[in-house]
Amino acid sequence: MGAATTIVNAKVFDGTKSQDWTSVRFADGLITKCSVASAAQEGDEVIDAGGGTVLPGLIDAHVHLVPGALAQSLTFGVTTVLDMFSKPGWWPGPRRRPAPVRTWPMCAPRVSVPPRPAGTRR
Repeated sequence: MGAATTIVNAKVFDGTKSQDWTSVRFADGLITKCSVASAAQEGDEVIDAGGGTVLPGLIDAHVHLVPGALAQSLTFGVTTVLDMFSKPGWWPGPRRRPAPVRTWPMCAPRVSVPPRPAGTRR
C-alpha cells in the first residue's frame, strides 16, 4: 500500500446524507476508514479541514470545454465533466490511471477528469 492521507476536523457528506464522521483516511485512491475520532495512522499525511466539508467529487454532465475550464471546475468541487463536442486537439485528454478502468464504447462526447481531482486548495 502506498502513502495514505487522512483528513481530520471535517464535516462529512457521503453523497446521500451528512455523517457524524469527522475524519476520512484514504490510500491508493480508496477510502480506507471513516470515523468520529481521528482515523490517522503513523506515517499518514494529515490534512486539517478546519471544520470544512468533505464531499464526493461532483459531475457536470454538460460542458463546453475552453482553456482553463477544468481548473475552474475543481474550484467548485467538480471532478468529472462531460464535454459536449469542444474543439478537438486542445483538451488534455483522459488522465492516465495506474489500475485498469472499466470503459464502455459509445458514440458520445468525451469525459475528462482534471489531473488533480483531490485537494483543490491552493
